Amino acid sequence: NLRLSWDNLSEEIESAASNWTESTQYIYHTIDYQKKLDELKTWNANKEAGQSLLNISTTQGEALFSQVTLKDRDTIRANLRNLRDNMDGLIDKSSVLMKKLESLIIQKSSFDESYKQIVQWLTAMENKSEEIPLLQAKLAEKKSVLQQQKNIALDITSHEAVIKKLSEKTQSMNDAEASNAMDNVNQKYKTLLKTIQNKLGTVEKYVKEHEEFLSSLEKFKDFYNILCNEEQDIAKEDMELQLSAYENLLKQQNKGDELLQECAIKLDQTLKTTAQPGHEALKNELEHLKKIWNDFLLKCNDSCDKLKEQFCSWNQLENEIEDLTTLCVYSFYETRVRLPAGQKNYNHANY
Repeated sequence: NLRLSWDNLSEEIESAASNWTESTQYIYHTIDYQKKLDELKTWNANKEAGQSLLNISTTQGEALFSQVTLKDRDTIRANLRNLRDNMDGLIDKSSVLMKKLESLIIQKSSFDESYKQIVQWLTAMENKSEEIPLLQAKLAEKKSVLQQQKNIALDITSHEAVIKKLSEKTQSMNDAEASNAMDNVNQKYKTLLKTIQNKLGTVEKYVKEHEEFLSSLEKFKDFYNILCNEEQDIAKEDMELQLSAYENLLKQQNKGDELLQECAIKLDQTLKTTAQPGHEALKNELEHLKKIWNDFLLKCNDSCDKLKEQFCSWNQLENEIEDLTTLCVYSFYETRVRLPAGQKNYNHANY
């Protein structure tokens, strides 16, 4: 329903914008564009419902990880990523169209009113950008800031044509005071655009580093789960095969340590771009993985030691049995030598 509403509204607005450009004698009243803008804002407000559904899908998808294969897990992640990318694309398209409507409304105002609106808008954009802290505690919050910065960037770039036309109007007025005022506006606009582009690049870097850290954690978890499954299957093997199976698991220690070291490096990078309240949770995630890895290695080593002790006890028992058998045979023949001949035959027959 949201998508259908979007498509219908988009067609109407694009048609109106085309008519405005091609037919300058036909006057569209500001109230018509304002109505369309209000409708689009109403639609845009419903994106929260879509975001909620997307979050539910993400939670349910991640809940399946422990029940599916690695290949299916990658497929689920890819599908969830595509859903989120499509959602972000739809929101970006909505923002672009909204800014286009706002630009059309501004273009239809008188020069004085347009100038006043541009100055107010520049001030509002500056304040809005400053109000958004770049450092956040969680990945979702960082993505939210990234989306806000994208919206501001779209808003700023969409006004470039408006400011250019207003500058042209100022030149035609041959008013020195107005020209100076517009020069200040142009300089302020360029500064604001550069500032928001720098912020956008910074937040994108923050999100990327956080995602890379979480990806490194998932990579280790997948590796660890495979080894855990193999360890559980060892109990089904014969005792002779269990020792070599545990030793093979322990050969994976270096790889596991390397994966955890990679996680630690990614964590250091992420902590630098994360607000202080989020540090403890990030550190705890890595510490938890280190603990279960150490516990796993201790369990495998303990199992190896116990099996070796059992094999050693068996070998000792076999040697004692062999020594006892040799002693018995020796004692038997020693006894026969000392018996009289008739009794030897008798005992030999009985033996």
